Amino acid sequence: MIQVRLIIPGVLCLLGMVMPLAAQNASVVGTVRDPQQSVMPNVAVTLTNNQTGVAQSTKTDTEGNYEFPVVRPGSYSLKAQQPGFQTFVQNTFPVNVDERTRVDVAMQVGETSTAVTVEATPAGVQTESSSLGDVVDNKKIVEIPLNGRFFLDLALLTAGTTVPSTNNRTFLAVPSGIGISGINASGTREDSTNYMVDGINLSDMVQNQITFQPNIDMIQEFKVQTNSFNAEYGRNAGIVINAVSKAGTNGLHGTGYEFLRNQRFDAKNFFDPPGPIIPFNRDIYGYSVGAPIVKNKTFFFTSYEGREGHEVASLKTLVPTDAQRAGVTNATILKLLTLVPSANDPTGTFFVGSAPRNRRLNQYTGRIDHNASPRDFIFGSFIINRDSRTEPTLQGNNLPGFGDYRPAKRYLLTLGYTHSFTASLTNELRAGVNRVRIDFVPSDTANPADFGIASPSSVFPNINVASSLIFGGLNGFPQGRGDTTYQYNDTISWVHGRQSIRAGVEVRRFDNNNFNGGTGGTISFGTMAGFLAGTPTSATETALPATPALRVSAFNAFAQDDIKLNQRLTVNLGLRWEYNGVPNEIHNRLGIYNFSLNQVLGAGTPNAGQPYPDRYTNFGPRVGFAYDPFGKGKTVIRAGAGIYYDQPVTNIVSPLGSNPPFATSVNNTSNISLATPFAAPPGTGSAIQAIDPHFRDAMVLSYNFNIQHEAFGTVFQVSYVGSEGHHLRINGDWNQGINGVRPIPGFTSINIQQSVSNSNYNGLWISANKRLAKGLTFNTSYTFSKSIDNNSVGSSNPQAQDYRNLAAERALSDFDARHRFVLSGIYLLPFKADGAFLRRVVEGWSMSPIVNLQSGSPFSPIIAVTDARGSLEAFDRPFLVPGVPLYLPNPSPNGFVNPAAFTRQATGFGNAGRNILTSPGFEDIDLSISKMTAIKERVSLQFRAEAFNLFNHPNFGQPVNNLAASTFGQILATRTTRGDLGSSRQLQLGLKLIF
Repeated sequence: MIQVRLIIPGVLCLLGMVMPLAAQNASVVGTVRDPQQSVMPNVAVTLTNNQTGVAQSTKTDTEGNYEFPVVRPGSYSLKAQQPGFQTFVQNTFPVNVDERTRVDVAMQVGETSTAVTVEATPAGVQTESSSLGDVVDNKKIVEIPLNGRFFLDLALLTAGTTVPSTNNRTFLAVPSGIGISGINASGTREDSTNYMVDGINLSDMVQNQITFQPNIDMIQEFKVQTNSFNAEYGRNAGIVINAVSKAGTNGLHGTGYEFLRNQRFDAKNFFDPPGPIIPFNRDIYGYSVGAPIVKNKTFFFTSYEGREGHEVASLKTLVPTDAQRAGVTNATILKLLTLVPSANDPTGTFFVGSAPRNRRLNQYTGRIDHNASPRDFIFGSFIINRDSRTEPTLQGNNLPGFGDYRPAKRYLLTLGYTHSFTASLTNELRAGVNRVRIDFVPSDTANPADFGIASPSSVFPNINVASSLIFGGLNGFPQGRGDTTYQYNDTISWVHGRQSIRAGVEVRRFDNNNFNGGTGGTISFGTMAGFLAGTPTSATETALPATPALRVSAFNAFAQDDIKLNQRLTVNLGLRWEYNGVPNEIHNRLGIYNFSLNQVLGAGTPNAGQPYPDRYTNFGPRVGFAYDPFGKGKTVIRAGAGIYYDQPVTNIVSPLGSNPPFATSVNNTSNISLATPFAAPPGTGSAIQAIDPHFRDAMVLSYNFNIQHEAFGTVFQVSYVGSEGHHLRINGDWNQGINGVRPIPGFTSINIQQSVSNSNYNGLWISANKRLAKGLTFNTSYTFSKSIDNNSVGSSNPQAQDYRNLAAERALSDFDARHRFVLSGIYLLPFKADGAFLRRVVEGWSMSPIVNLQSGSPFSPIIAVTDARGSLEAFDRPFLVPGVPLYLPNPSPNGFVNPAAFTRQATGFGNAGRNILTSPGFEDIDLSISKMTAIKERVSLQFRAEAFNLFNHPNFGQPVNNLAASTFGQILATRTTRGDLGSSRQLQLGLKLIF
């Protein structure tokens, strides 16, 4: 139930409190001139939505300028009238989300009853804004081949984005079949992306992952903003993905569809075992319907999509040989080996097998739009998403049987109200609720006591053998969480002379309730020999962690002024202020480490304080300009810069619930008994979680300079893009050992969250975007860039090998891609024929390709065991052997990195730098061929055949990077799993009824 304190701000909003709506609308601007090129004041201008018939009217000012500041994206016509002049009509031009579309008017002397109709589409260059980004319109969304039919994958067709790397990804738990899990762009982290639908945020605050993906048949269009966006946008320092849902129109329209895939149409994955192809079935079906309730006034739109997937995950795992098994004498290891299948490959060293993976999804959406009066517009929308999936492996496990089952309920509710006080003054109010409830039920229920392992938990521990053989229980499972974000937005728009001003505020409230059934811990072995001998190198465990119920409130305010200094120059000025709040636990169940007292204090007790301090100084100025040097609207020089902040995720605070006195953690790194691995040695104390008392919100400075030019219906753009990240999140061990001794007595590891990481990005972006004309539209770009940082995610391994020397971690980012080329397009094949039968067969064909090429991703060689260096950590890197190349002469999956190039030494940190290696590149070419056949007027049937990874190019994943593993340097899997972007060739057949 929504609490009273959350209703009050909404009531205040409805009473007129001006509070920002992240723009879900657009604007249309222009200048009216007479035949002598003089500006014309007081000209009546009318803008009409072609689908709904809803019209807006205004008049030009003393300088001949007009502006419609709040326009819903769609197809429009514009009319200009003045006594003594012919009526000017601009027919059917697109207005895209968060863009200022310029439509200039050239009046001709004559009778008003005579119309001069212009059919040409207005220029595509952005003469009013300095923001970088691309709009993906509805035709591209539904026609371009999409592996899995998730709209977010199309964001990767934007210049400056990269296909997420397989190493160190934030969202490793995201499985196949639900689209990409994060996007890196302009040098920013994938957990810094701001996802929005209809102006309401669609991210969860736990790890800033998109809550769910709306089906593509309910999305009108979306925009990917990659750099220098205006002050309306905040909350995150990365890119903005801003989607608009479809609405009803004056005509009945909709779709019904089904898309099928199965293994009969697919090629084998490179690492599939011999024999029949592994089963794979995916069925996507649904419908959408939109219609008027009252023509020109009230409309509805609804959609449904169901998904069923039944597939099998391929596994190739290093396991003990038969000879090694025969030599085992340790009773506990003998019992553990009953969970490990025997080798079945020709070499006798790998288990090659498969495990079932199932998923089901039902998504319902609806929207009602009501034009209450010429000045009042109201809409409401909902998306309800219910899904479940089983994962055969999880948390790095690479043997079947150690996964989970996840039922989830997710929804997004949105209400919006727009009121025009005058033609130049408009207010937009929105309120929304974004909710997710998900449970994680482990498939393994083994008890550690049955294997001779003493543990304070009944959850079976995770067994990690040199990062090559991983099996066992899931830490923190069973678990679940319920997250709810309440959001209130209001923006006021005012056109005053040469100024277009928008200002407002945003209020967010996030509730995060967690359930955690305990953790079985992790027992690590440095080598296979050490595992078989029963000699662990480390053991970590947290017994009975608390289940925090976190609350955090945020308040943002902004002002944006776009000033048209003259007909050629527009200046964009903005300022945003953000207070992102600090999570608090409503039952005081956080153990907060006090650095001065060297104690863990329960929240609410004297001197405990809060997890980190409030910050009220997050001011983000934005500045930019757009200059039309020739005054023709065909060439524009633009530049922009801005400061952006990240709201910290709650995942940095919730681990404090596992601190004393609520739980006790153990991190043993020496003299470990397999029978009692989690027994802390006398006097060592607990392993704890901590947050730097000087922790602050991450800040990114973004800037760009670019030139756009339109020729042949194509907008060409060359851009320099840069960004600098400061105070980025990083975690490490504050109590890292010195010569094998923890410097802070009373504790073992102190895993600290700090904001001391930095990044730097420089890129050259070249792109060409052709609007649909003569049956052809395309978008292509090339990116040459370099991203450097000392940590790329903030919460992933491998951590710094020496946390006291972060300067040694400065290197290429995990997501750095030196070269990237993408191409997408639609071509309506110009086949013509005579006769009704031949026209049905020959006409209506189209094709749509995607080309996606990218350099490999950097990664580090590591020694994932605690050794004699005295740091008591397992993140060391090896030493380089002088003169030996890093890669083998003829690299292949059986040998990519040269093991002879690295060595271990008894003392000192390795001199092999972070991310000095690069994995194989990425190549994916997709193709869709479709046939549209008219059944009768306004009803057509479309058949689609789509091929993903058309040429079956094997996109290899990261080689094994643990020098202690016998498979070091080998590649054991493809970059993505079967059924996702870039895996083996797959074919999809679809049938779609369009009316």
